[in-house]
Amino acid sequence: MDVAFSKIAALPFRPADNKIAYGEDPLQFALLWRAKKVSKLENKQQNLWLF
Repeated sequence: MDVAFSKIAALPFRPADNKIAYGEDPLQFALLWRAKKVSKLENKQQNLWLF
């Protein structure tokens, strides 16, 4: 399914929660967005890692 770039660009965005370096080069890093808690009863959070 093709999606127009304008539709993607219109999606909400929030900055990463953490920036984690894995080497000495400034471009060697991973961004971490922590998942929001689903409910007050659930106290677990899962991480999503994108490289």
